Amino acid sequence: MPSHPYFDIISSMRNYELTFVLSANLPKEDQDKILAKVKKLVTDANGKIGEIKEWGKRELAYPVLPAARHGQREKEGFFFTLFLELEGNEAKLLENKIKVEEDVLRHLLVRKE
Repeated sequence: MPSHPYFDIISSMRNYELTFVLSANLPKEDQDKILAKVKKLVTDANGKIGEIKEWGKRELAYPVLPAARHGQREKEGFFFTLFLELEGNEAKLLENKIKVEEDVLRHLLVRKE
């Protein structure tokens, strides 16, 4: 797209912060696979990934029941935060794709100002 003030106004690229929690029972290799999958989802949506923060294993505020394991509540999880730039309409699609990922216990995608 040409560099012109008019096109800068039309561009709907927005900054987002995506935080998600993976099951504490996942080996490091599986964590890396899911992180790579999330990164691919962002790049496939023509998004850009900035900083990635791995918080490590943390205690959850309350026990969470994962979708894949009935009856076994998780008390800990591995936390990740990604700083993204995405088109506004792609953000909802990304969120829907993350929802179906079995080992993602919780996620939160917020738009940053």
